[in-house]
Amino acid sequence: MPPSDQDWANIGSMSAVGCHANPGATSAQAPLCQHLRCYVNYSTTLSKNITSMIKMVILRNVAIEYTASKVTPGKALMKDEHLYACIEDILLQNEFQGEIVTTKHLLKALSSSLCNAKDWDGHRKDRDGQRKDQ
Repeated sequence: MPPSDQDWANIGSMSAVGCHANPGATSAQAPLCQHLRCYVNYSTTLSKNITSMIKMVILRNVAIEYTASKVTPGKALMKDEHLYACIEDILLQNEFQGEIVTTKHLLKALSSSLCNAKDWDGHRKDRDGQRKDQ
């Protein structure tokens, strides 16, 4: 089940020490954006940055309930959430590995991150073990 409005309100109330506010963010998004902005690593891939941002805010079992942008039965759209707006605000038009991030790049990397959420927190090892047993 996707996070409720109250869950997002709790996330939005987080504050980060030593980060700069983003003047373009809405008041509800500003603390979350500030918090996530501190953890951007421009020397790694866009997908890894998105994955690390998502992992800071939501758990694996919540992440697997989302799809990036394509409507899928039983899944919510991440691009409609406040978290995506913050990620977009932070990463769009920045350069990762020599490429300027566009909305298309962002959604592709987000899709990759969400598809791999099933393997977070040691669950890849569990799946690999099941394959060997068969």
